[in-house]
Amino acid sequence: MNDLLDHAKLGFCLWDIIPIVLIAAVVIVFFIKRRKMRKEELKLLEDLEVFKSGEVEENGKDD
Repeated sequence: MNDLLDHAKLGFCLWDIIPIVLIAAVVIVFFIKRRKMRKEELKLLEDLEVFKSGEVEENGKDD
């Protein structure tokens, strides 16, 4: 029975560090991109509200 469970032991190897770092980097980049996209979405929604209210000049600039 001991031989049957030898392969099931939880182990850690130095090669496991590389995938862990890569996964952490992907997660961090995902949250940074998500945050930037959310800010852009809020700005575009604000611009849409301004456009709907008619406060935009005819040439499309609201300077």
